[in-house]
Formats: sequence, C-alpha cells, structure tokens
Amino acid sequence: MKKRLRKKFHLAEFTEFGFQVRFKIHAEEAGADAMIDRFIDQIETQALLAGGGGSAEGFDFFVTASRPRSAVTDADRLRLETWLSGDPSIVEPHIGPLVDAWNSR
Repeated sequence: MKKRLRKKFHLAEFTEFGFQVRFKIHAEEAGADAMIDRFIDQIETQALLAGGGGSAEGFDFFVTASRPRSAVTDADRLRLETWLSGDPSIVEPHIGPLVDAWNSR
C-alpha cells in the first residue's frame, strides 16, 4: 500500500493508539463536576485528549494523544491509572489496554 493511503487510513507507521477509561464516583460525592474537572486537568497535563462522558452510574472515556502523530504509551496509561487509584472519590477505576484508535474492531 502506498504511503499516502497508509497515512489516510492510519495504518502501519501512521497507526494512532488510545485506551478506554471507566470509573464511578462515590454516591455521596457531591462534587462530581469538580472531580471531572480534576480528571480533565490530569489528562491535559499529560498532553492527552479524552472523549466521552457519563452520569451518576459511571463515566466512560476514550483517551488519545493531543498532538497529531504523537503516541499514547503504556507509561501514560500507568500514570493515569495511578492517579485514578489514588483519588478517594473514585470507585472501580478501569484502564483498558492500548488499541488502534482508528481501526480496532
């Protein structure tokens, strides 16, 4: 496949990775908005982007790199997992494995 097509379809050297993040907030947690703001700040300080959302039942995000053609790494996953596990207002944090953000099935 030509380089132009590999780039267009995010294949081979142009593959972009991401991972899923799921968590719940304690039922008595009144500051769910403040918790989400802290989560977004944490994501942005690692130069990542998160898309998704949630409600009282739980939150579900997909995290990718914020800069084009930059890579999300296992180190990024571990830093976020450590941060989520250390926050007392978060229940059942789950960090998924790295997957192809464009072509995973």
